[in-house]
Amino acid sequence: MAAKDIKELLTRKLAENNQRHAEATQETELDIGRQYQKIAITDIVPNPYQPRQTFNEADIAELASSINELGLLQPISVRKKDNKYQLIAGERRLKAYQSLGRTHIESLVISMEDAEMALLGLAENLQREDLSDFEIA
Repeated sequence: MAAKDIKELLTRKLAENNQRHAEATQETELDIGRQYQKIAITDIVPNPYQPRQTFNEADIAELASSINELGLLQPISVRKKDNKYQLIAGERRLKAYQSLGRTHIESLVISMEDAEMALLGLAENLQREDLSDFEIA
């Protein structure tokens, strides 16, 4: 698959994920397989498929400042895994939230397979902040 095709696929998947987030905040009854809720940060474990190897601390601090001022505009995405929640997307938001000393974070809990989880995490990171060539590979 060509890099252009991969980018188009990832862009489409990100748009679908953003639509899921928007729908989750508007619906009173949620589909089985996804649920909007506040989760204790201590119950969230990292995404084993996270493509990003490093996080810019200044960017995290700036994001934390924005969250402190405006609130969390988009929930993180997680899936239930072994009595914990495994992060799918939103590690920068999670780190920013932790830096503010918050104990719970708004989350969209989604039923998701490993392959889809890896793809979604990559798609979100490509849209948010430049990944190195090594991280993309």
